[in-house]
Amino acid sequence: MEWAAIPSTLLAGWLSDKLFKGRRMPLAIICMTLIFICLIGYWKSESLLMVTVFAAIVGCLIYVPQFLASVQTMEIVPSFAVGSAVGLRGFMSYIFGASLGTSLFGVMVDKMGWHGGFYLLMGGIVCCILFCYLSHRGALEL
Repeated sequence: MEWAAIPSTLLAGWLSDKLFKGRRMPLAIICMTLIFICLIGYWKSESLLMVTVFAAIVGCLIYVPQFLASVQTMEIVPSFAVGSAVGLRGFMSYIFGASLGTSLFGVMVDKMGWHGGFYLLMGGIVCCILFCYLSHRGALEL
């Protein structure tokens, strides 16, 4: 349920302001690392309780990096271009995520089984962590 992620994104905004002093990507990297760990736990667990716990944690954390990337975009781009920049970022995220991500995951699971699908997800998380780090480094230079 996507509405359950609302409190975690509000908490993430507050934490990135207060704890990380306005730096958005360190918290996004922490969330992606926790998602990676929970994904492994979800994949390897045989207990229904643990599968539910890992899925709940992932559900609360999954939108935090996307939210923080939008906030960072708003802070970096000149004020006259904020709407266009955030809109384009969101549009491209959903286009690639909804079309390429879903179909690629389905093809991977069909060809290589669920293990291949989980490896694809973990590879995507590693790429997200790398891009968050690069974004953080770039924002520090501005």
